[in-house]
Amino acid sequence: MITYVNKANADKYSFLYSRASEDLRTHDATGKKVEYGDSNAVKQFDKVTLTAETYQPNRYYIIDTEKGYKLCTDDVFKEDVEYFQSDDITSLDEYFSYIVQLNEISRRYTILPLDEEVFTIDANARTITVPPSFVKNGIGVQGDEVAEIVYFKINRFFDAIDLDTKDIYIQWRSAAVDEKGNPIEGVSVPWVKDVESEPGFIIFGWPLSSKITQKAGNIQFAVRFYEFNEDTDTLTYSLSTLTQTAVIKPALDFDLPAIILDKTKIDDASGMISDRFENTELNSGAVKAEAPVWTKNLVEHIDLAEDAQGFRTVPVEYDVQAISTDAGQISYIWKKYNLKTDAREDVVHVISMRETEDTVRQDGVLYYRQDGEAYILYSGTLDPDNDPNGEHPGKVYQKFSTGTLDGVGRYFVIATNRVRQSTATAKSVECIVPYPQEPVIETNLPATGILLAEDYDLTLAPVATKEDAGKFTYQWYKQAPGEEGFVAIEGGTSATLTIDGTGEESPETGAVGDGYYKVDITNNLNKEFATITSEICRVTHTACQPVVSVIGDLNFKLSDIVDENEYLEVNAEIPATSGENCQRVEGVDKIEYQWYRYFAGLNGNVEDDVLKADEGTYVKDSDKAIEGATNPTFQPNTDGYYFCEVTNVYNGTTASKISRFFRVITA
Repeated sequence: MITYVNKANADKYSFLYSRASEDLRTHDATGKKVEYGDSNAVKQFDKVTLTAETYQPNRYYIIDTEKGYKLCTDDVFKEDVEYFQSDDITSLDEYFSYIVQLNEISRRYTILPLDEEVFTIDANARTITVPPSFVKNGIGVQGDEVAEIVYFKINRFFDAIDLDTKDIYIQWRSAAVDEKGNPIEGVSVPWVKDVESEPGFIIFGWPLSSKITQKAGNIQFAVRFYEFNEDTDTLTYSLSTLTQTAVIKPALDFDLPAIILDKTKIDDASGMISDRFENTELNSGAVKAEAPVWTKNLVEHIDLAEDAQGFRTVPVEYDVQAISTDAGQISYIWKKYNLKTDAREDVVHVISMRETEDTVRQDGVLYYRQDGEAYILYSGTLDPDNDPNGEHPGKVYQKFSTGTLDGVGRYFVIATNRVRQSTATAKSVECIVPYPQEPVIETNLPATGILLAEDYDLTLAPVATKEDAGKFTYQWYKQAPGEEGFVAIEGGTSATLTIDGTGEESPETGAVGDGYYKVDITNNLNKEFATITSEICRVTHTACQPVVSVIGDLNFKLSDIVDENEYLEVNAEIPATSGENCQRVEGVDKIEYQWYRYFAGLNGNVEDDVLKADEGTYVKDSDKAIEGATNPTFQPNTDGYYFCEVTNVYNGTTASKISRFFRVITA
C-alpha cells in the first residue's frame, strides 16, 4: 500500500518518528545499543547558540549532571544555559534517510504504511479475515518479487501459551503447477515479527516472492505456530489456522531472468529485503509543513479566579493544544498585549501533561503514559473497560501548552508545526482578560439628609450596578463642620452608612453626625479597579429655634413715627450651643421674617396673649400676616398689636419663634 501521512494517521507516525529518533540516539549504524549521547550513535547532539527569539520549548536539550542529555521544557529562556539540538524525525523522507540503520535496530521499523489493513487471525475460530481492500485489489500482481508484504495480527496469548515463543510458518499453495500438474506449494517465514507496537498482539509480515506470484489466480494459505525439538526431531507444538484464499492479479506474461532459489520448500526472503534498503538523500525543499490544527483553543473572554475574599485576583492556568496533520513537531509561543498601550508583556507558560478525558482515540491527537518521571507515547486503547489484554496503563495523558493569565490583557498563542526546516503556524483565538467596568450609580446620595429628632439616625444607601464579574468595595468619607477636605471614615466600607446623631451638640464642632458625606464605589476585577464617586450629601440636625429679642420700646404712638428711621425692630440669633453656626451655608441657610397684626383671640383675652408672647409660648391664631413685611424692621400705619415671626431655615428644615407683642396707639 502507498505510504503517506494524513490527519487520520498522523498520531501513529508521530509515535513512530519519536521512537525511531530515540533509538537512533541510542544505537550505532550496526544496530548495537550505545549510551545516550555516545559519539557512535546515529543521531548526535549538536551544541547550538540560541537567543530569546530563536528558543523554542521542547526542541532543545540541556545537560543534566545526573541524567545526561535532558529535553528542556523550560518556558523561560536562560542565557547561561548551554543548549543542544537533536531534532526528532518529522517527515517520511527524513525517516527513509535512516531506513538502513533503523532496519538494523529493529525490523519493526519497516512495517509501513502504519495504517495498512492487517489480516486478522481469530485464534479461537482459527480463521483468517482478509481485509476489504485486499479482497478488492488482491494481495499482489503476477510476477511481483517481494513488492508486497502482507501483515497478520493475532492475540499473543492463547491457552496459556505465549505464541511469541513459537516459530511461525506461512503455508501456501499457488495457482501455478509443476511439470507433473501438481500445485506449487511452499512455506514462508515472516520478514518481521513485532510484539511492541500493539501490546498483547503479534504482528508479523509475509513477503510475497515470485514463487507465490508466478501465476495469476487464487492462492491458498494458512499460518502455523510451531515448536520443533531438534534433539528428538519431533514437533512439540503446533497451532494452525484454517485455509484462506486470496487473489494474485494477472499481469503481462513474460519470462524474467532465472532466479536462483533455495531448492527447499522454505522460502526465506529476509536477506533480500535487508539488502534492498537504501537511505534516502534528504532534500530540504521537498517538504512543506502543514498548518497546525487547534483541538483546544483559547476562549474569547476569561476573568481571573476568585480569592478567599471573592475578588478575582488569582491567576488562571489555561490549556491549549494543537495537532500536526503531517506528524510534525508542535511548539507554542504565548503572547500578551496591554489593552491600552498594546505593549508586549511576558506570559508564563509550560508544557503540561493532563490525564485525558477521551475514551476513544482522536485523529491526530498524541497520547502518553507515564514511565517513572518521563512520559512516553502510548498507542494502546484509551478505555480501560475495553482492554481485553489488560495493557491499559491506568492513566493516559495528553500534552498541552499551559499559559498563566495573570492580569488584564489581550492573550493569544502561536502554534508552530515543524517538519524538518519547514514551519507553519496557526494563531489561536484572542482571549481578553478585561478591565473592570466603571460602576453606574442608579440611585445616588440625596443632596440633603436630616437627622430627625425621633432617633437621630440616618442611613445613606446608594445603589450601583455593573455588568461584569467584578466585586464592589466602598469607602465613605466625611467633611466635618468647620473643616476643610474629606477624611475617610474608619470602618466605613459597607454599601450603606448609618449616621448616629445622638442629639448631643458641641459649639466647636457642630452637632454630632453633622457634616458632608460621599462614598467611593469601586469595581474590582482582574487585579484592576474602576471607581466612581457619589454625589455629596449634606447631613444636619433639624433647624433649631432662633433666639428673638426686641430692640427698643414695646409701646409706640403713631404720632411718634415721623420718618423712616422710626420702626418696630427685632433681632434674631442662632443659639451658640446649637452647633449650627459651624456649617451654615450662605444663600441656603437663612433667617426669615414675617410681621403680623395681632387679631384678638375668640375669648378676647389680650392680656393673656401678651403674657404668652413675653414667655415665648404664644401660638398664632387668626393673626393677619402683613404683606411685604419681611424684614427685621416694620413701620406700622395703624394702631394695634404687632409681632414678628422669625423662622430659621436650615438645610431645608425650619424652626420658628414669635417675638413679644408691640403695642401701637394713635395718640
